[in-house]
Amino acid sequence: MKVKKMNLSDEAVVLWNYYNPSMPFFVGTIGSSDCASTGDAGYFTQRKNSQISAIEYIKKGSGTLEINGTKIKVKEGGVFFLTKNSDHRYYPDKDDLWVKDWIQIDGELAQKMIDWYLPENTYYIPDFNAGYLFSGMRDLLKTYSENIEEFIKYATLLFCSFMVDVKASLSRECDNIAYKVKYMIDYSSHENLTVKDIADKLHYSVNYII
Repeated sequence: MKVKKMNLSDEAVVLWNYYNPSMPFFVGTIGSSDCASTGDAGYFTQRKNSQISAIEYIKKGSGTLEINGTKIKVKEGGVFFLTKNSDHRYYPDKDDLWVKDWIQIDGELAQKMIDWYLPENTYYIPDFNAGYLFSGMRDLLKTYSENIEEFIKYATLLFCSFMVDVKASLSRECDNIAYKVKYMIDYSSHENLTVKDIADKLHYSVNYII
């Protein structure tokens, strides 16, 4: 399998031609985007009612994710989820062009794991070491390049393990965020502080803060 040049900044291995709808989990594309090296300040992706899910990990740089009416600042070390049936668009900061890894996935198990382990209206996790998911997927693909069924079998295990780690990280993060919100409320009594103010300052969606 060859790495294909998708556009100026993207390279990917595309597996969709092996897709079988009966598979509970499938990895359709494994890719990377290096806007920093190419100077691609015009990088921009938009989808309406997306028919796939994707996971993207920002290795360097920062940018913006707009998904289902929520605008989120994303930055180095963060991972964001593009959920199935969502309306979304995303782009890097022109002064801090990103380098990121990403996979596109599909299947009933993929959707169920995201529904079970990712809280509703949560699309971004800052400071989460997701690099092992993408390096692991690439290593598996090299090992089982001639046997896609075996690749998918082990990729499924890796994805499930990743989602368990996501759930654990979010549980710890919720405790930490709760303390930060309490601190802001306690020490901002003189201000007309709104939920949106808190969400903006902590770089989370309003729904997540609620």
